[in-house]
Amino acid sequence: MNYLILIILISQNFILFNEEFLIFVCFICFCFICLENMGNNVFNYFKFQALSIESVIVNSYKQLLFISNKQIKFNKKIINITSYFKNFKEYYIKFNFNIINNLKNLQLAKKHKLFKEKLHFSLTLEAQFSKLIILLLVSKIKKIILLHIFFNNCIKLKNFKCLNKICLLEYIISI
Repeated sequence: MNYLILIILISQNFILFNEEFLIFVCFICFCFICLENMGNNVFNYFKFQALSIESVIVNSYKQLLFISNKQIKFNKKIINITSYFKNFKEYYIKFNFNIINNLKNLQLAKKHKLFKEKLHFSLTLEAQFSKLIILLLVSKIKKIILLHIFFNNCIKLKNFKCLNKICLLEYIISI
């Protein structure tokens, strides 16, 4: 029926056939024939291309998701490491602070111990030195007494006799 209307319009010269119109009709017929014959092939080609693009996009999305999850885990590990380093820093500062404070006490204790040892050594040295001095004095006094007795008895000098009498006088007064 459409063809019949078209033929009537052409015969009545309502539709003119010039070159441009004929080229347009040929193009429309070519497109229609191509669509009828190759439409399924083109549709399948575009469908295949769409599926391949979709699979590439899905794979890219999965890889991007995997990489982003891996990066998130890595960032969490870095955050944990930084928190560990912060804790280590705080522990190290506290440890050094305690060592410095205790080092003063330790040095003071060592100085006290060394001072006590030196004091004990000087006390024992003083006791031994005083004993030695007493022994030396006693031996010198013995020698002086022996010399005094010798000079009084053997050598008859007036000075020794006078000294002897003065000593006896002093002994008597002290008694």
